[in-house]
Amino acid sequence: MMSAGTLWPTVALMTHALGALTALIATAWIFHRRDRYGPAGTAIVASLFVTALWCAAIGVGGGVRETANFGEGVRNLCWLLATYCLFSTDGRHRSVSPIKPVVIVLALVEIVDAIAHATLRMANAPLEQMAFDLVIVFRLLWTVGGLVLVHNLYIGSSPQSRSALRWPAAGLGVLLAYDLNFYTIAYLDGGWSEE
Repeated sequence: MMSAGTLWPTVALMTHALGALTALIATAWIFHRRDRYGPAGTAIVASLFVTALWCAAIGVGGGVRETANFGEGVRNLCWLLATYCLFSTDGRHRSVSPIKPVVIVLALVEIVDAIAHATLRMANAPLEQMAFDLVIVFRLLWTVGGLVLVHNLYIGSSPQSRSALRWPAAGLGVLLAYDLNFYTIAYLDGGWSEE
Protein backbone atom coordinates (compact mmCIF):
# COMPACT_ATOMS: atom_id res chain seq x y z
CA MET A 1 0.00 0.00 0.00
CA MET A 2 1.19 3.47 -0.86
CA SER A 3 1.69 6.07 1.85
CA ALA A 4 -0.03 9.46 1.63
CA GLY A 5 3.35 11.13 1.04
CA THR A 6 4.03 9.11 -2.13
CA LEU A 7 0.48 8.81 -3.49
CA TRP A 8 0.09 12.26 -5.07
CA PRO A 9 3.57 12.45 -6.60
CA THR A 10 2.96 9.01 -8.14
CA VAL A 11 -0.45 10.07 -9.45
CA ALA A 12 1.10 13.25 -10.87
CA LEU A 13 3.86 11.27 -12.60
CA MET A 14 1.38 8.81 -14.10
CA THR A 15 -1.06 11.46 -15.30
CA HIS A 16 1.69 13.58 -16.84
CA ALA A 17 3.14 10.50 -18.55
CA LEU A 18 -0.33 9.67 -19.87
CA GLY A 19 -0.76 13.29 -20.98
CA ALA A 20 2.59 13.23 -22.80
CA LEU A 21 1.74 9.95 -24.52
CA THR A 22 -1.73 11.16 -25.50
CA ALA A 23 -0.37 14.44 -26.86
CA LEU A 24 2.28 12.59 -28.89
CA ILE A 25 -0.32 10.22 -30.33
CA ALA A 26 -2.55 13.18 -31.21
CA THR A 27 0.46 14.92 -32.77
CA ALA A 28 1.17 11.92 -35.00
CA TRP A 29 -2.52 11.47 -35.83
CA ILE A 30 -3.13 15.09 -36.78
CA PHE A 31 0.23 15.57 -38.53
CA HIS A 32 -0.98 13.64 -41.58
CA ARG A 33 -4.39 15.35 -41.46
CA ARG A 34 -3.26 18.89 -40.70
CA ASP A 35 -4.56 20.22 -44.03
CA ARG A 36 -8.07 19.75 -42.64
CA TYR A 37 -7.38 22.66 -40.29
CA GLY A 38 -6.06 24.96 -42.98
CA PRO A 39 -3.40 27.41 -41.84
CA ALA A 40 -3.87 26.26 -38.23
CA GLY A 41 -2.80 22.65 -38.91
CA THR A 42 0.91 23.20 -38.38
CA ALA A 43 0.30 25.36 -35.28
CA ILE A 44 -1.94 22.65 -33.78
CA VAL A 45 0.68 19.96 -34.40
CA ALA A 46 3.41 22.15 -32.90
CA SER A 47 1.22 22.98 -29.89
CA LEU A 48 0.46 19.31 -29.26
CA PHE A 49 4.16 18.48 -29.46
CA VAL A 50 5.08 21.28 -27.05
CA THR A 51 2.32 20.09 -24.71
CA ALA A 52 3.79 16.56 -24.83
CA LEU A 53 7.24 17.94 -24.00
CA TRP A 54 5.78 20.00 -21.15
CA CYS A 55 4.03 16.96 -19.68
CA ALA A 56 7.18 14.86 -20.01
CA ALA A 57 9.34 17.58 -18.42
CA ILE A 58 7.02 17.80 -15.44
CA GLY A 59 6.90 14.03 -15.09
CA VAL A 60 10.67 13.62 -15.33
CA GLY A 61 11.45 16.77 -13.35
CA GLY A 62 9.08 15.80 -10.58
CA GLY A 63 7.07 18.99 -10.99
CA VAL A 64 9.99 21.38 -10.47
CA ARG A 65 8.22 24.72 -10.55
CA GLU A 66 10.73 26.53 -12.80
CA THR A 67 10.52 23.82 -15.47
CA ALA A 68 6.75 23.61 -15.15
CA ASN A 69 6.26 27.38 -15.32
CA PHE A 70 8.55 27.92 -18.30
CA GLY A 71 7.06 24.96 -20.14
CA GLU A 72 3.53 26.07 -19.39
CA GLY A 73 4.29 29.55 -20.68
CA VAL A 74 5.64 28.17 -23.96
CA ARG A 75 2.68 25.79 -24.19
CA ASN A 76 0.24 28.65 -23.63
CA LEU A 77 1.84 30.85 -26.27
CA CYS A 78 1.78 27.97 -28.78
CA TRP A 79 -1.91 27.32 -28.12
CA LEU A 80 -2.63 31.04 -28.37
CA LEU A 81 -1.03 31.07 -31.82
CA ALA A 82 -2.98 27.94 -32.80
CA THR A 83 -6.23 29.54 -31.63
CA TYR A 84 -5.53 32.66 -33.65
CA CYS A 85 -4.74 30.52 -36.67
CA LEU A 86 -8.01 28.63 -36.19
CA PHE A 87 -9.86 31.93 -36.61
CA SER A 88 -8.37 32.11 -40.09
CA THR A 89 -9.93 28.79 -41.19
CA ASP A 90 -12.99 30.71 -42.38
CA GLY A 91 -11.39 34.16 -42.68
CA ARG A 92 -12.67 35.56 -39.39
CA HIS A 93 -9.23 36.79 -38.31
CA ARG A 94 -9.85 39.66 -40.76
CA SER A 95 -13.53 40.24 -40.07
CA VAL A 96 -13.46 40.03 -36.28
CA SER A 97 -11.38 43.06 -35.41
CA PRO A 98 -11.13 42.54 -31.61
CA ILE A 99 -9.37 39.18 -32.01
CA LYS A 100 -5.87 40.51 -32.71
CA PRO A 101 -5.78 42.89 -29.70
CA VAL A 102 -7.06 40.12 -27.40
CA VAL A 103 -4.35 37.77 -28.66
CA ILE A 104 -1.69 40.45 -28.17
CA VAL A 105 -2.92 41.22 -24.64
CA LEU A 106 -2.95 37.52 -23.73
CA ALA A 107 0.60 37.14 -25.06
CA LEU A 108 1.67 40.14 -22.96
CA VAL A 109 -0.05 38.65 -19.90
CA GLU A 110 1.95 35.47 -20.45
CA ILE A 111 5.20 37.45 -20.71
CA VAL A 112 4.41 39.48 -17.58
CA ASP A 113 3.54 36.20 -15.85
CA ALA A 114 7.04 34.92 -16.65
CA ILE A 115 8.46 38.06 -15.03
CA ALA A 116 6.20 37.50 -12.01
CA HIS A 117 7.51 33.93 -11.74
CA ALA A 118 11.07 35.24 -11.71
CA THR A 119 10.05 37.68 -8.98
CA LEU A 120 8.52 34.83 -7.00
CA ARG A 121 11.81 32.93 -7.11
CA MET A 122 13.72 35.97 -5.81
CA ALA A 123 11.10 37.17 -3.30
CA ASN A 124 11.87 37.08 0.38
CA ALA A 125 9.36 35.66 2.86
CA PRO A 126 7.17 38.77 3.36
CA LEU A 127 6.78 39.31 -0.38
CA GLU A 128 6.48 35.65 -1.32
CA GLN A 129 2.71 35.41 -0.81
CA MET A 130 2.09 38.63 -2.70
CA ALA A 131 4.26 37.42 -5.61
CA PHE A 132 2.43 34.07 -5.57
CA ASP A 133 -0.94 35.82 -5.69
CA LEU A 134 0.26 37.93 -8.60
CA VAL A 135 1.37 34.83 -10.51
CA ILE A 136 -2.01 33.18 -9.93
CA VAL A 137 -3.93 36.28 -11.01
CA PHE A 138 -1.97 36.40 -14.28
CA ARG A 139 -2.62 32.69 -14.87
CA LEU A 140 -6.32 33.22 -14.20
CA LEU A 141 -6.40 36.21 -16.56
CA TRP A 142 -4.77 34.17 -19.29
CA THR A 143 -7.09 31.22 -18.77
CA VAL A 144 -10.28 33.28 -18.78
CA GLY A 145 -9.10 35.19 -21.86
CA GLY A 146 -8.30 31.90 -23.59
CA LEU A 147 -11.74 30.53 -22.76
CA VAL A 148 -13.37 33.65 -24.21
CA LEU A 149 -11.33 33.25 -27.41
CA VAL A 150 -12.23 29.57 -27.76
CA HIS A 151 -15.90 30.32 -27.11
CA ASN A 152 -15.91 33.03 -29.78
CA LEU A 153 -13.97 30.76 -32.13
CA TYR A 154 -16.59 28.03 -32.09
CA ILE A 155 -19.82 30.00 -31.59
CA GLY A 156 -19.02 32.53 -34.31
CA SER A 157 -17.86 29.99 -36.89
CA SER A 158 -19.79 29.18 -40.02
CA PRO A 159 -21.70 25.88 -40.13
CA GLN A 160 -19.21 24.60 -42.73
CA SER A 161 -16.16 25.19 -40.54
CA ARG A 162 -17.72 23.96 -37.28
CA SER A 163 -16.99 20.32 -38.07
CA ALA A 164 -13.28 21.14 -38.40
CA LEU A 165 -13.29 23.32 -35.28
CA ARG A 166 -15.23 20.95 -33.03
CA TRP A 167 -12.30 18.88 -31.73
CA PRO A 168 -9.71 21.64 -31.40
CA ALA A 169 -12.23 23.89 -29.62
CA ALA A 170 -13.30 21.06 -27.31
CA GLY A 171 -9.69 20.16 -26.51
CA LEU A 172 -8.75 23.76 -25.79
CA GLY A 173 -11.91 24.20 -23.72
CA VAL A 174 -11.06 21.19 -21.55
CA LEU A 175 -7.44 22.30 -21.13
CA LEU A 176 -8.42 25.84 -20.17
CA ALA A 177 -11.28 24.73 -17.90
CA TYR A 178 -8.87 22.44 -16.03
CA ASP A 179 -6.33 25.27 -15.70
CA LEU A 180 -9.06 27.63 -14.49
CA ASN A 181 -10.06 25.19 -11.73
CA PHE A 182 -6.45 24.45 -10.83
CA TYR A 183 -5.49 28.10 -10.45
CA THR A 184 -8.73 29.03 -8.71
CA ILE A 185 -8.06 26.35 -6.07
CA ALA A 186 -4.45 27.57 -5.71
CA TYR A 187 -5.69 31.15 -5.28
CA LEU A 188 -8.28 30.17 -2.68
CA ASP A 189 -5.81 27.94 -0.79
CA GLY A 190 -3.07 30.56 -0.89
CA GLY A 191 -0.63 27.96 -2.24
CA TRP A 192 -0.22 24.93 -4.46
CA SER A 193 -2.51 22.13 -3.45
CA GLU A 194 -0.72 18.78 -3.28
CA GLU A 195 -3.78 16.97 -4.58
